[in-house]
Amino acid sequence: MTVIVDRAVQRGEAPAGIGSAEIIRTVTALIYYRLFIAGEQPSEALADSAAAIATAAARAAPVRRPT
Repeated sequence: MTVIVDRAVQRGEAPAGIGSAEIIRTVTALIYYRLFIAGEQPSEALADSAAAIATAAARAAPVRRPT
């Protein structure tokens, strides 16, 4: 799934050198919490919200790939 983030970098939608795996973990953690802890129903809006939050976080303070 990290290929999704890698493609966003290629399109200029995410900073270069970003930690793709960390971004995927962030998105899935948000979805996991909302489904299994908060008890929300799965929806496209939930997925869009998780993606938007992870994108904003990545742009504000990008997690870098380990060197």
